[in-house]
Amino acid sequence: MGDENTICTLIGFAADEDAKVRLLTLQVLGNLAAPGDAKATAVLTEHLSDSAPDVLEMAEKMLVKVNPPPPPPPEEKATRGSLRRQTRTMTRQAQ
Repeated sequence: MGDENTICTLIGFAADEDAKVRLLTLQVLGNLAAPGDAKATAVLTEHLSDSAPDVLEMAEKMLVKVNPPPPPPPEEKATRGSLRRQTRTMTRQAQ
């Protein structure tokens, strides 16, 4: 992951007038930032309203990369105890 100085330098380039510079900056920022990086997240979020469609799209893509969704909860493994409880519950309900 990128160090603090590199991230801060990239953040400065993110405000450039040239859309190509902003596009490449966001791409590099998203690839170097640590997951959950607050500074990178703030800059990427700002560019969700960028006037250049390519920059906006890159901001969306890199925002997901820096802040991935949480993994789905693991499936509950069936154990003998849990199967017995389920069977008893179903038997009671059927009576």
